[in-house]
Amino acid sequence: MQEFIQAVRESLEAHGIHAPLMIVKGDGSLMPYAAAVRKPVETILSGPAASAIGGRFLSEYRDALVIDIGGTTTDIAVIEDSQISIAEEGARVGKIETAVKAARIRTMGLGGDSRISFVPDGRLTVGPSRVVPLSYLAARFSRVEAEVLALKRKPLLDWRPTDLEYWFLHKNLGENVALVGTAVQRDLLVLLSEGPLTLTRILEKMGFYHPLQLNAEGLIRRGLIEQSTLTPTDLLHVNGQFTAWSTEAARTALDIACALFEKRREGLIEEVLDLMCAMIVEEVVVFLGQKRDRGLPEKVDDIWGRWFLEHTLGKENPYFDVATTCKIPIIGIGAPAGIFLEKVADFLNTHLFLPPYADVANAVGAVAGSVMVVKEALVYTHESKRVQSFLVQADGKRSGFEDSEKALAYAKEVVGNKARVEAVEAGAVDPQVIVDVSKEGGALRVVAKALGNPRLSW
Repeated sequence: MQEFIQAVRESLEAHGIHAPLMIVKGDGSLMPYAAAVRKPVETILSGPAASAIGGRFLSEYRDALVIDIGGTTTDIAVIEDSQISIAEEGARVGKIETAVKAARIRTMGLGGDSRISFVPDGRLTVGPSRVVPLSYLAARFSRVEAEVLALKRKPLLDWRPTDLEYWFLHKNLGENVALVGTAVQRDLLVLLSEGPLTLTRILEKMGFYHPLQLNAEGLIRRGLIEQSTLTPTDLLHVNGQFTAWSTEAARTALDIACALFEKRREGLIEEVLDLMCAMIVEEVVVFLGQKRDRGLPEKVDDIWGRWFLEHTLGKENPYFDVATTCKIPIIGIGAPAGIFLEKVADFLNTHLFLPPYADVANAVGAVAGSVMVVKEALVYTHESKRVQSFLVQADGKRSGFEDSEKALAYAKEVVGNKARVEAVEAGAVDPQVIVDVSKEGGALRVVAKALGNPRLSW
């Protein structure tokens, strides 16, 4: 976080931009960059939260399901009464309970840059790992494009799946390569310093027979080595829905994959897109189901549950149809949203809205966010020797009162003032303070929320 913020500050200075630097928090609100450096954990899920706020801002829906499809992940959030739904108990990452207040987001490893893999029986999987699209790598390196196109001249019996996978360095380590891992890992990094190579060529040069012998998982996980192979983005190049990079490389790679795994070009594209839609629908069902019934499992794991879901998607039973209806519209966010989410909305029998500038809704959400500070106090009774008093626990201090109304008024004043002061310190201009009181057991919980737009200049 320190390196990122320093890079942004240097960029702003280089462009002559004199404005406060604010960072999006996990709940979609803004905080000063200095606070983000002190508490970087507060930025958990900030990207998806900003996308949801951007979707709400661009659509003006009060209630909606926001689905953000990016290159690496698909993120799902709910907008209720024009506010993003917040996980008050804290964001959960995998099985880890963070206790960090953040937007209620469900994230899946599925996007335009997801790896397309083939299992031995011919079935395919999409994700969860992210790779660089072959069409992009070929556009970036003319040698890669020439090599991919040259595969058509190679005898069919000599084609291998590893011919369609390239490895390359994210950044050349130079002399620092001597500090990395094992001898095999260092040799691999030196080899890749020459430029992208197919996995076939890497194994040949290293004298190995299987990728596991390279012991490269740690290097890939750390981002030192990147991989490139077929992705949904490549398939969109082939069917003409997205053509930013090398369409010829994407088409050649797809045709070779079809020959290797006995698929038809159009059939494989349809299979991938249908699988992605089915995965998104399942995630929506689980996400919205868990929002009401927290005890539901993470997957549709029951036999009848799986049957109902598959028949919602497949409609293949000649005697029985299963219809699922989402009661709120879908706001599609991200560049490929229009391609993937139309079928998702059809399956869920709801309306899809693609707002203008949907591909940059994340940035819109960051700009549209507000500074928000929340402060709380507890008011509860205390009895001693038949004398009843009222205690206020606020801002780390405890104060006593003989009258309940005075105790409540004091609690409201303390948290309201504290929230307003901290919001101004965080960069808010003339923040509005809203105070709510709710019962919690035998006590009253007083919550003050200060909201304000950030200063746009110093």
